Amino acid sequence: MTPTEIRAELEQLAASGCTAADVERLNSAWSAVRTETPQSYHAVIDDRLQALRIDADLPDLFNATEDIDFTLHELHDYWHWYSQGPHFGDNYCSEDGFDTPAEAKTDAVEFLTTLYNSGIAANDLSQLLPAATLTDIELADISPYQSGVHFALYQREEQDGWYWQGLCQEPEESAHRWDGDDDFAHLASDRGYYNTRLAAADCIFSLHTERGYSVEEAVTLVYELALPVHTIIDENRAAVTEYINQLKAAEFTEHWSRLWPANQQDIESAIQVLPEAERDRARYEMAFRTLPMPEQYWPAEASV
Repeated sequence: MTPTEIRAELEQLAASGCTAADVERLNSAWSAVRTETPQSYHAVIDDRLQALRIDADLPDLFNATEDIDFTLHELHDYWHWYSQGPHFGDNYCSEDGFDTPAEAKTDAVEFLTTLYNSGIAANDLSQLLPAATLTDIELADISPYQSGVHFALYQREEQDGWYWQGLCQEPEESAHRWDGDDDFAHLASDRGYYNTRLAAADCIFSLHTERGYSVEEAVTLVYELALPVHTIIDENRAAVTEYINQLKAAEFTEHWSRLWPANQQDIESAIQVLPEAERDRARYEMAFRTLPMPEQYWPAEASV
């Protein structure tokens, strides 16, 4: 339903009478479109919904409250909000910083109130967040992004692959781990990856480009952290330069030299059934899904 349709039906029910089911149905419809509706329109529908709840003898709609459901914090001259309490826990935070506490508070009330009254957050956050298994990945100290600080890796139940979710700076978190007004909470993977290293590579690439670094710089960082770059390049082919193609080739040559000869032969045999144009891509994918030899057997230098 559109906001105009919701308002028209609210006015009709106000004149003819309504049931509790009518109110809940329209409340759900309003929650679905509220965030995309201009702020000036909210009070009209909110007031009419509240009036019908009174007529139908229903409890008042939930309204998120500062210091109970969320707190405000100043960070790098901008104001942010963080959820808390029994309804939301610490699962939510503002995606952007605000110039004033009032703006941050308005955003928190808007978001959390809509979330709760939509029926998703009412006493059961599990409906919003699929059951998931979190994991950590250890990255070198040179990495400007670390698991559990800037991003989280997780695996969803009943779905294949590993996903990543960007995080925002927590109120008491050390500022030296963050750059200015960084906030990665709005970033997330759009698909699952075969393993945690592929998911972490995509995450590092996304966070680094979010900070304004070039595609080349982001891919170089991923490579320096010993994470695979081949998937990143395939997924960002429009921005790939000759430099990155060379980097991809060097990475593959190195990884290929660390596979058991028998594994190399198996891969070459397997791709012979494919059209010639598809063999290089298949060789890459199969190679990077194959575990290398123990490190003591690696050649001193990858042969070109």
